[in-house]
Amino acid sequence: MAAFVAVGVALAALTPFSPWYALTHKLNDYTLENTTFQLTVTSTLYPGSDWRYHCTSSADAPGWAQFCPRTWSSPNGISQSYALFGTSAAQSSRIGALYGALWSLAWLPLVAGIGSLGGLVLLLHGRGGWRLRTGLGLALACAAVVSLGMVSGVGLLQPPAIAHADGVNQGGPSATFWGACGPATDCEGTYPGPNGTLAVTSASWGPSFGWFFQLVAGVLFLIAALATLRAGRHLQRTSGTEGPSGN
Repeated sequence: MAAFVAVGVALAALTPFSPWYALTHKLNDYTLENTTFQLTVTSTLYPGSDWRYHCTSSADAPGWAQFCPRTWSSPNGISQSYALFGTSAAQSSRIGALYGALWSLAWLPLVAGIGSLGGLVLLLHGRGGWRLRTGLGLALACAAVVSLGMVSGVGLLQPPAIAHADGVNQGGPSATFWGACGPATDCEGTYPGPNGTLAVTSASWGPSFGWFFQLVAGVLFLIAALATLRAGRHLQRTSGTEGPSGN
């Protein structure tokens, strides 16, 4: 079980600094100096309400960057909703609160996991008994509940938070946590460009690395918690006391 907890701790340590959500938009083709290119706009959300926004081109056409929407990184939350799926400027306090809470909660499983890992090392060296196992199991269970609650909470709360940012449910990430649209289906939304607007031809959105890291960490903590609690109950039934060796 120590290996499960160690991997869970490593993943939990990465989640506060990893993107939890990503949107990728492909815009309509442009031609500049006989070079046709397509812009791809990638947006990611990090715990702590850090929204990062990046634009790339499919071809190295001179001056292609002027066609990119405004690129920016905001440490205080999302300030322009066209980075989400619309064209209006808005500020979403709900998204800021959601990802601000993620930053705070992300440390709880990490701390619980590190503490439990230390306790498991003691058990491996023959120290402690059923009370220690039970305490470690409860700590790991708390880490699992918080981890899995974070990933499920983002999945449930983020779409309505995005809809609130845009002021109207336009579909896409304001309706579902994970999905795609275009080119066969209609993708709503345009981006401001230098010569009018750039239409979205296809888009995809969904969880990114941090979300999956926390999900796997939560599952590993849960497995370790169940195994440790079971071992503690078995030791309690067989010994009835705090055994000297914990075996």
